[in-house]
Amino acid sequence: MAFERPFNMAVLRELFTNHELLYREDHRPQPSDPNHVRSVAILGGGTAGWLTALALRHQLRWLKVTVIETPAIPIVGVGEASVPSLVAFLHRYLGLNILELDREVRPTWKQGIRFEWGIPGKYVFQAPFDWEVNGVGMLGSMAETKNVSSFTLQSHLMERGTTPILKSKKGLSSFLPVLAFAYHLENERFVNYLRRKAVERGVTHLETKIAEATVTDVDGDDEPHVASLTTEDGETLDFDFYVDCSGFSSFLLEKKLDASYQSYSSSLFTDRAFAFNAPHRGDIKPYTTARTMNAGWCWTIPMHESNHQGYAYASAHLSDEEAVAEVKAIWPEIEHERFVRFRSGRHDRLWIGNVYAVGNSYAFVEPLESTGIMMIQRAITALVRAFPIGPESGVIRRFLNASIGNDWDRLRWFLAAHFKFNKRLDTPFWEACRSDVDVSGIDHALELYEACGPLSLLPRAMRKSVEDQAGFLFYGLHGLDTILLGQKVPHREIKREPKGVWRKRQAIANDFARRGLPYPEAIEVMKNNPEWLQQVIDEPGGWANKMAAFL
Repeated sequence: MAFERPFNMAVLRELFTNHELLYREDHRPQPSDPNHVRSVAILGGGTAGWLTALALRHQLRWLKVTVIETPAIPIVGVGEASVPSLVAFLHRYLGLNILELDREVRPTWKQGIRFEWGIPGKYVFQAPFDWEVNGVGMLGSMAETKNVSSFTLQSHLMERGTTPILKSKKGLSSFLPVLAFAYHLENERFVNYLRRKAVERGVTHLETKIAEATVTDVDGDDEPHVASLTTEDGETLDFDFYVDCSGFSSFLLEKKLDASYQSYSSSLFTDRAFAFNAPHRGDIKPYTTARTMNAGWCWTIPMHESNHQGYAYASAHLSDEEAVAEVKAIWPEIEHERFVRFRSGRHDRLWIGNVYAVGNSYAFVEPLESTGIMMIQRAITALVRAFPIGPESGVIRRFLNASIGNDWDRLRWFLAAHFKFNKRLDTPFWEACRSDVDVSGIDHALELYEACGPLSLLPRAMRKSVEDQAGFLFYGLHGLDTILLGQKVPHREIKREPKGVWRKRQAIANDFARRGLPYPEAIEVMKNNPEWLQQVIDEPGGWANKMAAFL
């Protein structure tokens, strides 16, 4: 009698896994592939350089990784905000211990961005990280409170300045694995930590200045390659592959390989920043603040010691002296003042020949939505997935140039919407923004919003099509809706649920936020409960692990 296989879920589970995909993820080149990349030099340290080094070393442990850093360039101790995917990237993708990083880098928590933006007066709105859930309801929030800020659980926490560490009669409890947060980072501490961990894991660290790069043609490739680097002392260094993390100088990508630059200046008018620190006297907020200023906007990133702030402004509308005067009229006790010049835009390619750019060497936009490190992550994970890299990698190279370039362009349009519709002030800068900022890349999405209401509430099939045009990575259509609704950009009124149903959910969210500890108190509580922070990474169904699955 023929054998009859018994079928149950245990048997079938074997057929619900893509085993070939898992096998394909072994990125090591074969010994029979002598022309494949086995050594990588990263030109420049900083956040981009050391994150790249850690990722390559941790994900591709057979790869020889060297970071070449100019010793004369100091690290500027400025605050930097991020988005929640960084937590997953650091602690799941790179395997860095969350308790160690918390102890040594001392980040603060960020639950979203508070915008002093949109309409005149003292009006503010919250852009929380749980906007995609829309758990309380944006339509009800707009109808009942005339503000989008009551549409999620996290937005209620932000309004009160409290955290997901709750106090009740039964004691304290943590909801950190449930509500996503990001880090506010002090750059010097962060980079020093990344450097130490990279070296511990076997990354070679060379402190020397590169004076020249030799560019050559390679048989079978129509793009130029870097053959070697020459140090200021005349030493020649050669590697199979180079990652340009040289910042705004773009030493390899632009200066040596002639990548052309595509400006975003028709959409983003600011080109200067005046950075400074201001005292917070212990009142540490669990969010970043973006405040409308006369010729731009000011960020506030709360760190343990002080607020790290910066005024991003347009030099066409404001001099450096006027920028300082405007800041000091609001925050008279400032210190650690410094100016930064920048340009918004990207190069036509991030990967040319055997050179790949990460960070400001490829593209930059002002930090209005804290996207700098997120775009570094995007470039790094794409590079890791491109291995093994060899003569046949031209197709992947062209794909990533188009894909990541498109991501940056969608970021351009997302940020442009912040400026186009901000009616807070009637200064020449903001009048120019409202009349001249180019949002042509999302014109159709804006028309649809006006005609149909919030884009994230569209029927699923239509929503997917709009997302492909106007949804930017982590922010998606929910993020764009939040910015448009927050600025009270008009749209056709659409049917919503009965008021009482929405108010019931709002009452639950209000009660939760009311019980949350203010961030300064939460800091003290966490000292005695470090396991709550560890749970963010260990909880299988938590937000960090869900995000890590997409890295």
